[in-house]
Amino acid sequence: MTPIYLPSRPVTRRRWPIVLMLLGLAVLSVLIFQRVEAQGPTLKPPFKLIRAEQPRSLDLHGPVALPLNAPIIISQTFDSTYAPVLNLSQPGWHEVVGSDATIGYTWKHVATGPLPDTVWSAGRNPSGYPLLDPATDTYTNGMEALLVYGPIDLSRYYQAVMTSTYWLDAKPGDYMGMAYSTDGTNFTELYGQSFSDPSLSNVHTAYAGLNMLAGKPAVWIAFTFVSNNDNLVARGAFIKNMVLRGSPYLKVYLPLIRRNPTPTSTNTPTPTATPSVTYRYLYTFTDVALNYNPDFNIWGGIETTSCGSGCTYYQDLAGAQWGNPPNALTLWIQGFNGRGGAGPRVNGTSLSTATNFEYSADLFVYNGELDASYGLVFDASTGTFPGSGNPPMATNVNYYTLELRMDATTRTEVTRWQLVRTTNGARNGITSLANLPSSFSYREWHNVKVVQQGTTISFYLDGQLVGSAVDNSGWDPARRRFGLYIQVRDSNGAGGPFEFFSDNIAVRALP
Repeated sequence: MTPIYLPSRPVTRRRWPIVLMLLGLAVLSVLIFQRVEAQGPTLKPPFKLIRAEQPRSLDLHGPVALPLNAPIIISQTFDSTYAPVLNLSQPGWHEVVGSDATIGYTWKHVATGPLPDTVWSAGRNPSGYPLLDPATDTYTNGMEALLVYGPIDLSRYYQAVMTSTYWLDAKPGDYMGMAYSTDGTNFTELYGQSFSDPSLSNVHTAYAGLNMLAGKPAVWIAFTFVSNNDNLVARGAFIKNMVLRGSPYLKVYLPLIRRNPTPTSTNTPTPTATPSVTYRYLYTFTDVALNYNPDFNIWGGIETTSCGSGCTYYQDLAGAQWGNPPNALTLWIQGFNGRGGAGPRVNGTSLSTATNFEYSADLFVYNGELDASYGLVFDASTGTFPGSGNPPMATNVNYYTLELRMDATTRTEVTRWQLVRTTNGARNGITSLANLPSSFSYREWHNVKVVQQGTTISFYLDGQLVGSAVDNSGWDPARRRFGLYIQVRDSNGAGGPFEFFSDNIAVRALP
């Protein structure tokens, strides 16, 4: 069949401008879409806080969503390193106001005063309102303050939990809380806390399970503070730090298998399973009943012994309000030039690690002293923790310590670290005394971990490698005891006893 060709009509000059305009709009739209896509998710005001009818308590009253030594996603101590971001299209911390606020005060860093290096719920003032003093003033009526961090990519995690340290003084109907958003505008409230503490003398630990956010590519989390309009106000909320942890998905790569493969003449060898990494010991001290706490009893129970001339060593339970989660083991020394520690024992025998191991604990300095040190004992000889004596750790034997050192000029900062080998009581650093990557304040929980693989000993702080050393590999099984270490020096004593808490003490066997 002969095809029929229709005559084409030429495009007149009048139509060329239209064609060029359409082409220009198409190019412009491509550029716009590319730019929007490159920016990614951003905060989009006005911010709506969707309040829960009965928000859960921020303080822990049961097991948390995942172990608190999971990898850290975000960690922030609200000191001089805290830097809020004004541009809402950029990731980071943002001090914003909710759309239902009557007066737009919101969070801001506190540099001086009774609670320095915190963020205060009413520290930043909008134009036209007076600046409030966190040392003396109260928050105001009608607040809805949001301290937002994001966006955060949680697509690689299947569990998440946030912990924080804070002080709070609020009137009934006013509260500090925690909320989240998946669109950058609407923040859903999960937790809320309200109680009176006018002297701000009680520090609290907040726990927020965030499993509902796991697997999502862009989320925002927010500390909130809300006050009503009843003219009853108080000091407000002061937050010291926060840590967001998550359990990442485990990636498993499976081989490609051909359908209907040609049979082979010999059997395929069965692969050897890789040894799994499991807990050898885990002590959480969660039973608050003093006489029945099995973890506490394994670590020696209550002790009050001499640690030298004018020196007394103590150990006890810290109390339900101090654990991470409740309860925790506490060691402290009153006096000068003292060393001591404790280790777990069962049926009169000190417990030990494997040849290759990971030993970790959450540590919290309750009361600091100048140049005092604390930390983990490992690769210790059989007689290091005899279970009784002055104190219940023999310091004239053989052991290794990972030591965190308080600052030499202030009692509130932990600034240095060192790995030390002690042989017959004589100390020898296998690393030099070095500054931590970032110093931190006392009364903060931090995870400390030692990993030994062969001759290599490594120190991790909050999941990040800080330093390693290579040392003797000739230890026999009698040199695998482990425990906790505490030491004060000749300049200490005037500020009260040096005391630290320990929780979630965990030992894993490594291949």
